[in-house]
Amino acid sequence: MMKKILAFLILVLFQIASAQTKLVSHHLDLKKSENHHQSIAMVNSETSEVYLFASDKEQLSIHQYNNAFFFKDSLITDRPSKDYPNMSGYSFSDAAPYIYWTSSDLKRILAIKYDLKNKSAQTTLLNFR
Repeated sequence: MMKKILAFLILVLFQIASAQTKLVSHHLDLKKSENHHQSIAMVNSETSEVYLFASDKEQLSIHQYNNAFFFKDSLITDRPSKDYPNMSGYSFSDAAPYIYWTSSDLKRILAIKYDLKNKSAQTTLLNFR
């Protein structure tokens, strides 16, 4: 009887372990010190697309996934100047993602709109002095 219970538990554990499916696997090549690594994941509520923004000391990687988590597009661009060290938020306008970078004193915000189709970025500076 004990062998049957043990065999049943092993079978159940095997089924649970094999039921895990990897949805997405995409390499992020973040360089330099980990002290400068930052990331934000976001979902566009209008299109259900998922975006991942990940940065190291020098570059920002943007990965776009469709609503089923299949890789759709990516863009690698330079990270903003050292005057804006923190990724502080995001928004969407016309299905395009914006990332907001803040200065250390939180008095300046750099809003960057990313266009993955045209592989471009548009920057707007906001001052709160």
